[in-house]
Amino acid sequence: MVMRMFKRNSGESLGSNVARISRMETESLKTWFDNTFMGLGASFDRWRYHGGPDGEVSEHMHILNELWKELQERDTR
Repeated sequence: MVMRMFKRNSGESLGSNVARISRMETESLKTWFDNTFMGLGASFDRWRYHGGPDGEVSEHMHILNELWKELQERDTR
């Protein structure tokens, strides 16, 4: 399951939830990256071996990409 912080509420897009990344502290971003990376592995395993939904994999990939872009941007500031 995608981290609760990024889970969609009714009527909210994933993009609007991911927008909060820019307001997070760098250490929190790193922690969320770690957790989301582990979540990607679990969701990929569920999809590949247990018939789980591919949407969770896609959401984890999207979130990781957004987290990584923000971390890279901060590293160059």
